[in-house]
Amino acid sequence: MIRRLRRLPIRRRFAQAKQLVNYCETKVTTLPNGLRVATEDMGLPTTCVGLWIDCGTRYEKLEEMGTAHFFEHLVFKGSAKMSQHELSEYAEATGTLLNAYTSREHTSYYFQGRRDNTEKLVEILADVIQKPDLSRSAIAIERRVISAEYDDILANYEEVLFDYIHAFCFGGVDGHFTDSSLSYNILGTRFHISNAITKDVIQNFIKTHYHPSRMVLVGTGGVNHAQVVDFAGKYFDDWGPYIGPGTPTFEREATLPSGRTDHYANFWGADTPFHSCEIRHHKPGSDTLVGCVTYPICGWSHSDCLTMNLIAKLIGVFMHGSGGFQFFTSPFVKKMQALDQSSTFKAYMSLYNDKGLFGFIFTAFELDKASAIVDAFHEELERIATALSDEELSNAKRSLFTDICLGIDGTQPVADEIGRHLLVYNRRIHYPETEYLIENISREDVKRCVTQIIESKEKCIALLGNLDHTPPVFPDVPQINDPEKVHEEAFCKNIITARK
Repeated sequence: MIRRLRRLPIRRRFAQAKQLVNYCETKVTTLPNGLRVATEDMGLPTTCVGLWIDCGTRYEKLEEMGTAHFFEHLVFKGSAKMSQHELSEYAEATGTLLNAYTSREHTSYYFQGRRDNTEKLVEILADVIQKPDLSRSAIAIERRVISAEYDDILANYEEVLFDYIHAFCFGGVDGHFTDSSLSYNILGTRFHISNAITKDVIQNFIKTHYHPSRMVLVGTGGVNHAQVVDFAGKYFDDWGPYIGPGTPTFEREATLPSGRTDHYANFWGADTPFHSCEIRHHKPGSDTLVGCVTYPICGWSHSDCLTMNLIAKLIGVFMHGSGGFQFFTSPFVKKMQALDQSSTFKAYMSLYNDKGLFGFIFTAFELDKASAIVDAFHEELERIATALSDEELSNAKRSLFTDICLGIDGTQPVADEIGRHLLVYNRRIHYPETEYLIENISREDVKRCVTQIIESKEKCIALLGNLDHTPPVFPDVPQINDPEKVHEEAFCKNIITARK
């Protein structure tokens, strides 16, 4: 009896430990053509089937800028087998959701529907990717659609600032796009949308970059792995000769069609350059000022990636409608509200294979407070490096892990994480491992990473709004006072030179 009582707590602890690491298994199979098939059976009546491709804006040449995104639009115009009208009818009749997105390094197409329609979803996905409608009329229609999307983005100040930061910090302060394809706009320029992207350009881009060896077919929800593997082998079989790199790296040198390679030495290199600058887009009469302070950091696979996420969580976020600032525990929220009670701010990160951006974006209504806000941000970084409490660190860790878990709550978020993880890490990282890594971030790790930012000589601030009362915030870096004009003139000059 005594022995049984002594063993019981051990058994309970063992059961609890097993429960802590209980998660759905991700099964992965690689087909002979190189396509990886990954599934996670969540026991649901619905499913998400999608294709994640190691191809995005970063893989384009100068004259191809925007092609990855343009093709993403054309996929939903139908195929030789199923017209756009038939595709829409099927989606409406079955309640299927069709969606896609293009980022700077990846493209994804995903369909959500009933589990008993899984085979049909795989069939349609394979058909529209392998035999898309590239007719002149389809391309003409999408030119107008993407032009309207371009106009919508110009109305979003944050999106405009992010595009400026990529264009000048990665492409060069002259605005020529010549130092790295990370500088490219995902949609392309107006010139690309209206003229440069043609059927031949699209076909050549797809032949170069779309191949099963660079794709992951993901199924989540109510899926059977063996069945999805069979469907993939059955429908993803119509591929032409592959002329692109089987395993893309960031070490090959990009060239223009003429064979010229000047100014492209770092185009794909691990030494992707970052150019410090202050980007100032003045909008006379505007009653707000949007700013973004940015520093270069590590990429996806670096061990400091989660630490940088934790630092972003420590800085925090304050948006209108999120409650009074007096209810927030973050010292930075209170300091920002003391500077400008109508201001909003958030920390942000954009990560790529070999490089990343870390920063702080704010909207101010007191137009003379930009320098004070940036100074407050730097003071907060110094405070985090030198006076971070155990309670703050623990709270930030719990909050970060909660955000990550909430971000994969559903068939599509889980599919997206599986696809991206296999493309970036070549394996799925489940939440118990993520929790372990977060819990093992020390105060010294945080201090080391924050100190690197504070001491960095590479920095950028982008400002958009009424700058009448805002002198240069970083006077020691190159000033770009009319980014729209610099960008457009430099691009036109560069594309003309490239065509000679």
